[in-house]
Amino acid sequence: MRKTLLAATFVAVLAAFLIVTGSGQIARADNNGASVFKDFGCTLFDGNGGSVFVTTGTHSVEITNGNAVTICKASGVPNSTGKAAHWNNANTGALCGIAGGPTADWSETVSASGDATLRCHLNGSS
Repeated sequence: MRKTLLAATFVAVLAAFLIVTGSGQIARADNNGASVFKDFGCTLFDGNGGSVFVTTGTHSVEITNGNAVTICKASGVPNSTGKAAHWNNANTGALCGIAGGPTADWSETVSASGDATLRCHLNGSS
């Protein structure tokens, strides 16, 4: 039940990242270029399976063909396991919500020292 609730929260917050923070930076290229979003709200798993919300260290690129990648980074993330924790759709059931929509193609690593990196990928052609 906890994992399901956490997954639902994870998806809801990530899917709404553009709405959550109005202070994010957006750079949009001409016609066939990419849109780049920075410093938006992002929820990551911590090393113990809990959640952490960050608003800095976030970066998302959406290309006009629908492909997108979002990266969220955080330091000082709780991890009492003493080793790196790895999260993805297979072991959480969670989807990552990015500019182009939700995706199961994501992975996150939380180092033993509490540095976390989440990478979400969306292939617009599939």
